[in-house]
Amino acid sequence: MKYLGSDYLQDKLHMSQHPGTNPPPFRSIISGIDENRIFLKDSFCYPRGGGQQGDTGIISKINLETELLETLPGESIIHPVVSVDGFNIGDEVMCTIDQQRRNKNTTMHTVQHIVSAIANEMFPQRLLETRLVRNILGLIYYSLIEINLIPKI
Repeated sequence: MKYLGSDYLQDKLHMSQHPGTNPPPFRSIISGIDENRIFLKDSFCYPRGGGQQGDTGIISKINLETELLETLPGESIIHPVVSVDGFNIGDEVMCTIDQQRRNKNTTMHTVQHIVSAIANEMFPQRLLETRLVRNILGLIYYSLIEINLIPKI
């Protein structure tokens, strides 16, 4: 199956080998370019989804770099960038994920699971589905941020 000039679909490495916190830079090959979006042969970038923001960072090659905006989901992971000028299909690139942002997102995601688990123990399911309880859980969550128990993004 061809997708944006590529003979294969992208290996979504974040699904099988997620690097978690402090992800190191990784190399990949550009398999497609569409407007200001780069598609890579494989990617460790976490796309937006499941309530978690997508990774940001830098995509670079020798003497050229562009800012990686929020990574998005799709048939292949979408790497929106400020500019694709100078980048071509087949180029080897270095992707540097913004570690501070990834670490904050990972922590926030974990805290969301903890707050949800506590809420599931405290309230019946039918009550959890009400807007009032969701708002109360949101207040608890943001209170944890305010008293610095979890980081603010």
